[in-house]
Formats: sequence, C-alpha cells, structure tokens
Amino acid sequence: MTVDIAHNFETVSEAMAKLERNVQASRQGIAQYLRLVVGSGLIRDSAMVRLMDLQHRQSILSYTMEGKNSGAIVVTLK
Repeated sequence: MTVDIAHNFETVSEAMAKLERNVQASRQGIAQYLRLVVGSGLIRDSAMVRLMDLQHRQSILSYTMEGKNSGAIVVTLK
C-alpha cells in the first residue's frame, strides 16, 4: 500500500496524523509493508522521528528509505 503524506499541501502535524492513521489501519489489515511518500523536507524529517518512536514502541518492525529515492519510506509492519 502506498500513501502520499507530503504533496497535498499538508502541514507537518497533518502529515504526522495521516502517517499514524495509515500505520494503524495497515497494521489491522493484512498488509506487511506500507510505503509512505514523504518528500524531501520537514515532513520527511518528522516522519523519520515518528517512525523511530513507533519502532521503539514495537508498533512497527522497521523502516527504511526506498533505495535511492529519499522521498519515500518503506515501513515493515509485520
């Protein structure tokens, strides 16, 4: 599943809320991975911090940049 949280004029707080909603919804479904399109600015930086926290709380397994595309993050949910 792919979700763009950065390119519809979202504020950082709106993008983080969208990130949280989609991680939670994806965890409740059958998806193993979630691809987040985060862009290259403050939203990406905030998403990395939020994902680090979610991993620490064991809400996600891991996350990584999508290869050479620094504007997308792949989250491993299960």
